[in-house]
Amino acid sequence: MIEILCLGIIVILALLTGRVFRKQYKKNNIANCLAMLVVMTMSTAIGIIIATWVPEMVLSTILSIIVSLALVMMLTYKLPITILIESITMLFMGAMMGAMLSLMTTNYEVLSIVFFTTIYIASTITAIGLWNKEDYPVFRKAVPVHFMGVAVVAVCVLVGSTVLTSFNANSKMNSEIKVENHHH
Repeated sequence: MIEILCLGIIVILALLTGRVFRKQYKKNNIANCLAMLVVMTMSTAIGIIIATWVPEMVLSTILSIIVSLALVMMLTYKLPITILIESITMLFMGAMMGAMLSLMTTNYEVLSIVFFTTIYIASTITAIGLWNKEDYPVFRKAVPVHFMGVAVVAVCVLVGSTVLTSFNANSKMNSEIKVENHHH
């Protein structure tokens, strides 16, 4: 459940970020770095999510790269080829790291997914704010209101889902302990 939610947030923000990048594009030396920041955090989160569904390192890495590539194509559509190439480079690294991280850890799966999705959300806000810095010197004005609204709702939903998931896991564990103690 939390995996689908996080993947949905990632896809929506990738589409919105790409739209902002295209609308506000100006050739400068920071644009490539900002796209790389977004792609690296996005593909790491995707790698973690997919590895929870496909717990085989090679397959989860391949799927993570494919999903990340599709999102990078949407994110960088109509942007300069250098941004696309550097973004593809970052997606390979991020997708592999995310899959490996997820498969190497046996605990804290939900925390990992939520943490890296939150890092992705923060990176999109940061990238958009810096992307638009020339037109909007005040950072909070550089990030479109609708984008910030979606990001805030996404974080609230993530926090709420995490609390519910933790509560349900604790309730299930407590009921299993009670059943186990009752049988002894």
